Amino acid sequence: MKFIIPIIALNLILAASSYSQVDTLEAIEISTIQVSDPVTQLYVQDLDGDSLKELILCTRSHVFVYHPGDSQPLWVSPELVRPGDLQFIDINGDSLVDIGIRDSANISLYNPHDSTLIYSMAVPNLFKCYTIGDANDDADIDIVIARQEPYESGRREDSVWVKIYNGPNFDDTSTFVVTMANWAGETWVLEEWPDKIMIVTIGDSSNFEQRIILISRISDRAWGVGGGFDKTYGRFWIINPVSFQIIGNYLLGKGDYYGMIESPAGRQIYSLTSYFESNFNYPARWYIQKHLMCRFGPGGMLDSTRISFDHYRCPENNSIIPSWTSTIGDLFNSSGPEICFFYMGSLNEYSIQNRTFLWEIPEPVDSMAVVGSYSSSLFPSAEILIREISPTPQYLFLNGITHQVNAAMPIVITAFTNIVDLNNDGNDEILSISSNTLHIYNLEWATAIAEKTILPNEYLAVSNYPNPFNGQTIIKYNLPKQSDIALEIYDILGRRVEAMEIPNQSAGLGQITWDASWEPSGVYFYRLQVGSEQKTGRMVLLK
Repeated sequence: MKFIIPIIALNLILAASSYSQVDTLEAIEISTIQVSDPVTQLYVQDLDGDSLKELILCTRSHVFVYHPGDSQPLWVSPELVRPGDLQFIDINGDSLVDIGIRDSANISLYNPHDSTLIYSMAVPNLFKCYTIGDANDDADIDIVIARQEPYESGRREDSVWVKIYNGPNFDDTSTFVVTMANWAGETWVLEEWPDKIMIVTIGDSSNFEQRIILISRISDRAWGVGGGFDKTYGRFWIINPVSFQIIGNYLLGKGDYYGMIESPAGRQIYSLTSYFESNFNYPARWYIQKHLMCRFGPGGMLDSTRISFDHYRCPENNSIIPSWTSTIGDLFNSSGPEICFFYMGSLNEYSIQNRTFLWEIPEPVDSMAVVGSYSSSLFPSAEILIREISPTPQYLFLNGITHQVNAAMPIVITAFTNIVDLNNDGNDEILSISSNTLHIYNLEWATAIAEKTILPNEYLAVSNYPNPFNGQTIIKYNLPKQSDIALEIYDILGRRVEAMEIPNQSAGLGQITWDASWEPSGVYFYRLQVGSEQKTGRMVLLK
């Protein structure tokens, strides 16, 4: 486990009053979808391969599928009981995406394009979670279900049965077992249960392999006359679905987010995990909170990076514990996803692909939360959407590269359910659910500046990316006006190893690629100069 310190902390302290100078956006409602009952879940998925994403709404009794722009549903499920936990995959090989739905009674596979039921089975006794996918790489879609034996008091482990129903008929089955701790005493309880199961295809492009990833949730509690503790974390199993070999068993945090990345080493799965521990020693209280970014390949866990950590002793039992808010997306115009998170008074951006912090700034307002990421032709690159809570309740749009606040928007939309490009035009729509209605918004400038160019108020150099790097790195910058720029690079001994000048560089975002293939590994410093202003940064070359 490795904790990476941000290489450059770019100081950007922005007073709340400065945001009165940024341009204002307004939300324009372009359509609504209304169903009979309150919406419980919303999914967005391209079901027919036309690059337009369908909207899938769950209520207490039905699942509705809408094509974007249509007022009538493409498909409505039969009556169900609290449907949810939807999964999307082409089950019957017709290049159209089908839907798996679990309700309180059944797991059902539907073809929403011709309104047919492909397969249905009763939810088995002791059910915990399920997934659908090609578990054994035979081109047929399988159903995988995890069940857990009933909890009994005492110090013992419970069996968790993972059963594969092999497609296409789902009548040929195979089962393997893992064990999870479920212990209890008079003053303590440790409970572990399956929380999520996935089928993934990972590995080198010449040798992709199927894996089942089983993720548990753990609750560990103890109490007594003088105090006690409460811990929340989790465990990851990596399992070969053909041989049933347990490749890895990793005690990490609670799995909060999952995704796939493509790297030079191949296709990997990553997970953001969290660990929380609260201890009581009345009347005092202290806590530990940390977040890990973990990556997995077919051979098990590749690495785990602690991206945040905090422990604090509170003087009173009811002290407020700091909140964590984050978003994951292509925020830096790079080859892999980034996570932007706000925690303990600072806003951070971290590259999942390269395992390095890109920037860190103090919180730009007194109280805030990260809402999501937003991409549109209104901005030159992805924006991080922040909800300012105080002193002025509003939304702020902060550039994912320069961390400059570019726009503000009044809080007209009270809840952001999803931010997604529905019609594949490069402009995200904002989706918001209110009871039984889905509202869809576009954003526009409140003033007639639709073609405005976002420029910085001052010259700003951005940390190089990737960092550390092997061979080449990119130094990004932002110019308020056309300028001549000069770049110099020095080694750890102060010797200049590179110098270049670029005349008449256009205003806006720019970048310089430094090829360090002929330089030895070590620490280097760059100095970027524009007129009388200059910025410096520290880089690490690893070979």
